[in-house]
Amino acid sequence: MLVIPIELKDGGYDLMIVLEADNLSRMRENDPAIVELDKLVGPWQGRELREIHIVAPTAEDLVKAITMAKERKLIAALKFLERGWLFRPEQGDHNQPYQIITGKREH
Repeated sequence: MLVIPIELKDGGYDLMIVLEADNLSRMRENDPAIVELDKLVGPWQGRELREIHIVAPTAEDLVKAITMAKERKLIAALKFLERGWLFRPEQGDHNQPYQIITGKREH
């Protein structure tokens, strides 16, 4: 799993989570994936997390995106990974509030 913070102009950040095939296989077996925000060190600490984008590219698409990122084309790589958008909130195709289920986790 790749966790990619993306700086926003207003000082906040979005987070892209890239699930790979082995992550999805584990998750199908009820082995959850966890992103620990405390592990985002340096410039990300103290910033406000705005959105979480989750993608599950093919192996080929992931190789292409990593190649683009290594060529210093990170934004193009992120757009490539999200190129299949069907859900477009700005177009009004999802105007219902999130259904929140609350509870406490006991560790």
